[in-house]
Amino acid sequence: MQMWNDAIRAGDTRTVVALLGTLTEADRRALAKELPGLLKELLAASDCGFLTDEVEPLVVAGAGTIGGAGATAAWLCRSDLPLGWARDRYAGICSILRAVTAGRPAEWRVDVAHRIAARLRLDAAYGRVQPLWHVAATLTTDAHSLADGFVIGWVTDGAHLETLADDPFLDALLPRLFETEGVGAALANEGARARRAASHTWSASLAALARTGRVDRTVLLDGCVRRFLRGGTAHTLRWFVQLHGMLEPTDDEAAVRARDYVRLLPAAPPAVADLALRAVRQADDLGRLDEALFEEAAAAVLFRPEKKLVRTALTWIDRTARKRDRIDASLRALTTAFTTDLRERAVRIAAKHAAAAGQEARERLRAEAAHLPADLRDTIAAVAGPVEARAAALPPSGAPPFVPRELPPPITSPSELAGELAVSMRDEPAWDTTERLLSGLVRLAFDDPGATREALLKVVLREDDRALHLANEHGWVPLSVRALLLPGRPVRLYDARAAFLKGTSWYAGTASTPLPHRFLAWRMREIASTVGKAPALLATPTAPSGHVDPGILVGRLELLEAAGVQPGRAELAQAMLRVPREIDPAAVTRAKGLASRAGQAVAAWLATGGDGRAALTSVTAASDIARICDLTAQAASQSPGNCGPVDWWPALLPSHREVTAAHLTLGIRTAHDAGARATVPALEAVAARGGSSVLVQEAARLHRILTSP
Repeated sequence: MQMWNDAIRAGDTRTVVALLGTLTEADRRALAKELPGLLKELLAASDCGFLTDEVEPLVVAGAGTIGGAGATAAWLCRSDLPLGWARDRYAGICSILRAVTAGRPAEWRVDVAHRIAARLRLDAAYGRVQPLWHVAATLTTDAHSLADGFVIGWVTDGAHLETLADDPFLDALLPRLFETEGVGAALANEGARARRAASHTWSASLAALARTGRVDRTVLLDGCVRRFLRGGTAHTLRWFVQLHGMLEPTDDEAAVRARDYVRLLPAAPPAVADLALRAVRQADDLGRLDEALFEEAAAAVLFRPEKKLVRTALTWIDRTARKRDRIDASLRALTTAFTTDLRERAVRIAAKHAAAAGQEARERLRAEAAHLPADLRDTIAAVAGPVEARAAALPPSGAPPFVPRELPPPITSPSELAGELAVSMRDEPAWDTTERLLSGLVRLAFDDPGATREALLKVVLREDDRALHLANEHGWVPLSVRALLLPGRPVRLYDARAAFLKGTSWYAGTASTPLPHRFLAWRMREIASTVGKAPALLATPTAPSGHVDPGILVGRLELLEAAGVQPGRAELAQAMLRVPREIDPAAVTRAKGLASRAGQAVAAWLATGGDGRAALTSVTAASDIARICDLTAQAASQSPGNCGPVDWWPALLPSHREVTAAHLTLGIRTAHDAGARATVPALEAVAARGGSSVLVQEAARLHRILTSP
């Protein structure tokens, strides 16, 4: 047993393999029972909360000793046993796993492979999916019923395109390329690779195999069309468009699928609609497009916003109206373009063919022309008869009314927090999402630190991006998560406070950094320093505008007092700044019972109305709130958008939009500043509700300038 443990601790996979060969069945069962405890011990002793060299021998040990297929798959897929990147594309570890499982029944190996494939998450990080895919692939070659995650792993790294014809999974997985969600996104960027090595892309390789007969081109063409009909974005359909183009459908192949191509024309992304229109025209050139299908196709394209497609359709209609003897159908389709920017060209084409149209078609042409400008009406009237003008309905004046959205409910469990965190780690969350995550993290880390730490550690390891998520010192959520998982790491709170008060910290901001940025950086680090120490955050908004309900604020202070905890200085200032202008008298009365210094400060703030008049009229006062509102303390040498995101600023001062507007406009000298356009969302939020303040009106003016073409 000691040799076993020593080999794993030393990361000595060879010794582990050698020891496995000497074990009896009873020894294997005994060692399998010891593995979870050994893993827990190694994790507790690690410096960063995760393992490195020990991972491979632990994986091999589990594969060679654990008896049940389900338990073996669970062990191999553990988030705290991630196999790192391998130069040999995991050939070495897969060879070892084949060796240590060679004595197992074939059914057991297939069962393990299927269970691993079922655990491959389509949205997981690339470095997490690939090693598990190779492990599953080394245990079986029967991929007919493997989960969708196995298909994604195959197209992203599993297959060798140079030898794709001999790939053991090709026949089973080829049809699933067009059925599995995620394939399009995984291959969407092949276009860039194609410019460097066109023969080493999936689309080029499959097209080449279709030319040699190794794969059926009908499977590929039908698969592309079915995938287009299922819908998707330009990004997720890009690869299928590329493959369809490389297949170069013949006229007969296009004509057979003409009805499906017509169904794509109304709403498919532009690239898909373009190829569909070409295919429909191919069918038309063969004379295999009936009049009803032509009219449906032409009207669908003319209603699209892409002018290139509309021009192509207009040319097609003009050239084939007489040739195909479908003038009436052409005129009915052309009226669809009478409301577009290309209506003048549509009118000219309609006038060209109207004389040969039937009476019913001319009557419809006159009716649809009624809302056209006078000169275009006259053009139609000259060939189809008098057109009665009809006034167009005027659009409603003014901006639509402001309707605030509801905030989502608070996070109540570690599992819910972990799920929300997993989503936020893939993209930069909005300010309100960040506030909700931090509120849940602080509360749960205080109430149940063990369960919260365990749930978050699984997410961080599963995302397989430790360098980003545990070393990120400039992200609100990552910094606080790191404070919980690695409590010994500094959060640089004093640097951030010095930057706000004096502008002297190169690390957290200087005097030229906008004050709101410096304050938010201070609060971010202060929140991280309170994780696990405070039962709640004071300033978490209760309204979409960023305001905090005074009654809820008093309740949070009561909770802090009961726990014997003082709120952070930045958190207290932020909470007071988020008090609305209208305050419930019951909250004012209740606040008088608060005993802490922070509670008394909030009670005084509520008693005076919380409108910030004292701060705004005494900007030199030595208070954090006064400093935020002190425009003379800001050296306006940087545009706000150059220092970081400004979408938090309106929620920083929701009751003082004029101060936010002043900070936003202070550093913008021209609309061409590098960071000026980054302020557009914040300017819009400040100006959204109108107002007579000169500063708010200036914010609205800048917003119009920066968003103008």
